[in-house]
Amino acid sequence: MLSKKEMAENYDGDAPTYDKRRYEGKGGEAYLEMHNEILFPLLGPIKNKSVLEVCVGTGVYSKAISKLGGIAFGLDISTEMLKQVKNSGEEVFLIKGDAENLPIKASSMDAVICIRALYLLPNLAKVLSDVNRVLKPGGLFIFNFFNTSTLRYRIGMFMIKGQSTHDMPYKEMIKAIEKSNFKLVENVGYSWLPYRMFKSWAQAPKVLFPSAPLRIERFIRKLLPAEQAHFVFISCKKESI
Repeated sequence: MLSKKEMAENYDGDAPTYDKRRYEGKGGEAYLEMHNEILFPLLGPIKNKSVLEVCVGTGVYSKAISKLGGIAFGLDISTEMLKQVKNSGEEVFLIKGDAENLPIKASSMDAVICIRALYLLPNLAKVLSDVNRVLKPGGLFIFNFFNTSTLRYRIGMFMIKGQSTHDMPYKEMIKAIEKSNFKLVENVGYSWLPYRMFKSWAQAPKVLFPSAPLRIERFIRKLLPAEQAHFVFISCKKESI
């Protein structure tokens, strides 16, 4: 596990090409669309609502929240990532800080999101506790994580001989959020197909439907329960005390 200083340095270096490497081309666009079509229904109406994105990166989701009329806040440990958001011209209030020690007033946010980043944070209990603190009563925390219950995950980890800190079985994650005074609202499974399939399918010659992997994902999502998915989106609500 990288130290926070090392993590900041890594993402500072990645910042200029981060979006291009992940979302460029039809395959990258389809992959981003998959995330958007899950995240925003979970968030619900966001106009005039305060939404904090923890580990905002280049601000792909926070910028969209701002365009939809939400009051977007983006926190990241990387100065260069925050510069990418600032240079985009979208109205996102930027905060350099640590996800385990949020420099934000208690009960001030309507929602907090953390997309494809929870596994980077070493102290899950501390993250959940601090997110709970900054949320208003009834506020939503929406995040995603690798579900180790799946065969695909086990094969993948066997091949690369590693596991991230917060890759865990679905049931264990639910126990963790409940222990932190959250109540599960909804779960959505996705990433049944590898990311590389999105990219390679769209780049293949004479492909008539570059969005085919996304359509397959939608079909499987309706067919199988979230608990069996490689990646799971969780929407949970801060319970009033």
